[in-house]
Amino acid sequence: SHGFLFSKKMIEENPGAIARFGRAVTKGVVACQAAPENCLRAFFRRYPNLRPSTAKTEEEAIRQEMPVLIARLGNIGIANPADQKKYGEYQ
Repeated sequence: SHGFLFSKKMIEENPGAIARFGRAVTKGVVACQAAPENCLRAFFRRYPNLRPSTAKTEEEAIRQEMPVLIARLGNIGIANPADQKKYGEYQ
């Protein structure tokens, strides 16, 4: 499951930081949904040590990790799917 925990103190004292965090996470999810290959490329640039050790090329690493990314993106959603068509889509 995916979720983020905040203390009661944080919620009371800095709700703006929580809102900004939520927007940042949503932007990242929407970007990865729109371009999963680019998402993985950016991830491997930032965290090269997390690239699969069995992958000899970036393309091979992307092929290996794409099913994992797609599965994780499939687990991210909204509380009431009937309210929105797509994660990150707001009225």
